[in-house]
Amino acid sequence: MSSDGLRRLVKARNRDVEDDFNEQMNDLQKSNRRVRTLSDSDDDDAVPSKMARKDDDFSSEAKQSKVGGIGAKLLQKMGYKEGEALGKNKQGRLEPVALTSARGRHGIGHSAAEALSRDVNVVWDDTTEKKTVEEAPVWMEPASDDVRSEIADKLSADMKSWIVIGKEKLSLDNEDRYCEGRLLEELLKAKSVFDELSTKDLNEARQRANPYETIGSAFFQNRAAMKTANLDRIFDWILSGEDSDGRELKNPIEPKAKQQNVDRNAPLFYFADVCAGPGGFSEYMLWRKGFYNAKGFGFTLKGKDDFKLFRFQAGTPEFFEPYYGVDNDGNVMSPQNITALADVVKRGTGGQGGVDLMMADGGFSVEGQENIQEILSKRLYLCQFLVSLSIVRPETEDRPGGNFVCKLFDIFTPFSIGLIYLMYIAYRKISLHKCHTSRPANSERYIMCEGLTQEGATVIREYFTAINNKLNDLEKGKKKGPADDVMEIVPEEVIKDDPYFMDYILDHNNSLARRQIQYLNKYRVFVKNQGQIDMDQADLREKCLEYWRIPDLPKKRVNDRNRDSPDVAFGKLCEQLLRWDHLGGTPRGFDDAVLKSTDSFAHVAKYHYCAYTERTPPSIFVTLTDGSTFYRGLDERNWNRYDMKIRVPRNSLFLAQTTFRYKLKNGQLYQAKRVLRIVDAANLAGDNVTKLSYPERMKAAKKYCAAAKLYGGSAEWTGELVAADTYSLEDLVALDFDLKVFQNQPTALLVDPDCPEGSLLQVHSFRVVNILKENFDFCWSRSKRLIYISERQGRMPTVFLNSVPSDHASFASFWDTLLTRKSGTSQGESPPKQMIWRWTPKIQSSSQYGAKTILRENSSTEGPTLESLRDFLDSEYERLSCNGARLIGDVFRQ
Repeated sequence: MSSDGLRRLVKARNRDVEDDFNEQMNDLQKSNRRVRTLSDSDDDDAVPSKMARKDDDFSSEAKQSKVGGIGAKLLQKMGYKEGEALGKNKQGRLEPVALTSARGRHGIGHSAAEALSRDVNVVWDDTTEKKTVEEAPVWMEPASDDVRSEIADKLSADMKSWIVIGKEKLSLDNEDRYCEGRLLEELLKAKSVFDELSTKDLNEARQRANPYETIGSAFFQNRAAMKTANLDRIFDWILSGEDSDGRELKNPIEPKAKQQNVDRNAPLFYFADVCAGPGGFSEYMLWRKGFYNAKGFGFTLKGKDDFKLFRFQAGTPEFFEPYYGVDNDGNVMSPQNITALADVVKRGTGGQGGVDLMMADGGFSVEGQENIQEILSKRLYLCQFLVSLSIVRPETEDRPGGNFVCKLFDIFTPFSIGLIYLMYIAYRKISLHKCHTSRPANSERYIMCEGLTQEGATVIREYFTAINNKLNDLEKGKKKGPADDVMEIVPEEVIKDDPYFMDYILDHNNSLARRQIQYLNKYRVFVKNQGQIDMDQADLREKCLEYWRIPDLPKKRVNDRNRDSPDVAFGKLCEQLLRWDHLGGTPRGFDDAVLKSTDSFAHVAKYHYCAYTERTPPSIFVTLTDGSTFYRGLDERNWNRYDMKIRVPRNSLFLAQTTFRYKLKNGQLYQAKRVLRIVDAANLAGDNVTKLSYPERMKAAKKYCAAAKLYGGSAEWTGELVAADTYSLEDLVALDFDLKVFQNQPTALLVDPDCPEGSLLQVHSFRVVNILKENFDFCWSRSKRLIYISERQGRMPTVFLNSVPSDHASFASFWDTLLTRKSGTSQGESPPKQMIWRWTPKIQSSSQYGAKTILRENSSTEGPTLESLRDFLDSEYERLSCNGARLIGDVFRQ
């Protein structure tokens, strides 16, 4: 084994050891760490403790066998007789001393110890619970356009007058305007019983008492993914935007069923994951959308709660981009960070103005202050809402706005209710709901917002920005003693003037408080009786996974990395048997005589053109499931590791060149950025595109590269993955080339369409691909004035090109175009599937045929020029009386 190979094995082994150590330390910290709060999200799964053995497990004979020994002999010497008490006057106690019921770190006699002492006779009555699989969230009746306009006008006129400043309040006492006071008091009292309970005892009781606890995280990295799956399903798939047919084909429930990328031609789905490290929501969305159909942006605190991309088992992490703002800390409360994030998202969403979906899942430890978690989280609520108004796509005349879902805790204070009221104005519809995967005894719930309005993206966003700036100023000016704080942001009379909103809020808070109290009492019973367990857990898990359309698969260990060699990975992604020595070879030179070989004008439509931007031929690239990338020239014997700081999505196989984008400065060319440029594709993130037509393969590669593109800047990834454009002959002759002298050689330059800064690509040659198999040809229908596909033997029916499926049997596959050594080139045989049209003269050649001749001359005896090809097309148009109509290119752009 080479020294490089040995170093790689050692490095991989060290990563495995590090992962194992981190997982063990994580579990140790969880088991020793006090429960943050019963009202927290509790996303991390605690390790279940072993069940204590009950006294009933011992037989009476076993108990009797333990009586005796030295202790019994000593008692007999002291005058003890069975059935009599000790003492001079037989005044001692007859019953045995009871075991202590002390729990956690409190002592005997503590009120919590008294309330939660063990009692195996206490039994929970399951009939008091409603355990369902299906859920029916309640949408709030949408605000009318008049109300929305009225609120927006008032804010525009004088938004500062709505911000009420008062002294900071650190309790929820008397916060009964939006919840029944008796219920609030009972809820706070029920929570306080568990204040002194140990992590171990509470986790154990919760795992046995929560009927939905065993759903866990399924095959995702954490429970946040399953919460998203739960919400997606019960809100009728508005999170992922999936329909039933596509959803089941991309992610079949049956483990052995083959995935199909039915959304290959659909636009990219953009989403943002805010305050949600380590990334369970993003993992679910990338899995649910499948392949390369989604692009995610992430923003969370940098550090131990960061996104754990290496833990993504279900989704492809290369289609997700973490960003940390101008402060590089991921602080969502920083006004500068919010502005920078909005800029990155708007540049990265293809001009649509924002993401289709944003998820916010922020939370932090409130140990010892559980009952005022809402007050401590008020600015976090505000900033998550503000980010949604800044990066979610607003509605337009022809398209509804994007959606937003955010985790909340208690919402009793006027500040929280004011925020929700303004979101009710900012979005077309909102709903407050606590889903099954949110543990029933905590205060967590979610706000679902559908359809961002223009008012939300402008006036209300500006108002939230003003509130955040005010809170920022108050935070900086804090001194000892009671501090000033923003207490209200919407006048109480405005909220009360909307009776439907008030009724909705009251009903939601009251019903959720009752449910919390019920399950806190259930936890109390299960703490007392360690032998009790909810017997519906297994059945509910199975039915919920089925209802949410989640396959019941085992979770993979993080360090179970793919150990396949590049050859094995190549074989899996290739999905067919072929000999490597049949690939490659020197392709035949392009001659425009092939365009004139038949009388049919449509014959030229089967040739498509792709620029090569390097002299050296492209290589085959393959990426393994662990993200490592290898490449191999078609005439080479070995694979080479690719280490060019260009992020390539895993499970991919394509033909590409490493090249540069260039810029012009003072008339001189200089290298601007390294790029890996795909010129043909076989498998893209597990999507086998081999049998698609060449234009369709490259169209898929374009979308694949767009999903992987980085917009926030990264020191780790300095290069970029791009897909080349393909052209019909009509497209090619219409291109605008420039001609510059570079390294003493006239060079053709082409503006890179994927780079908005106007970078240039050097054109060294064009790959000319015959996109049809040998027995097929394009023909021209004079009556329909359309191109159709015809098989020479006539066994298959003819089909018009504008309605042919992209994987039609007539199209040459990825491998067909590379089998140049197998294809015949002698006279009378079909020409090969690919040819090379060189635009740079060969070294040590006396011929001057190159870029200058091709771009500037009308014709040449040594080969075609752009002008000669234009003349050829014009003569064919005239012959068919087409008046210059585009007959070929438009079909392939549909």
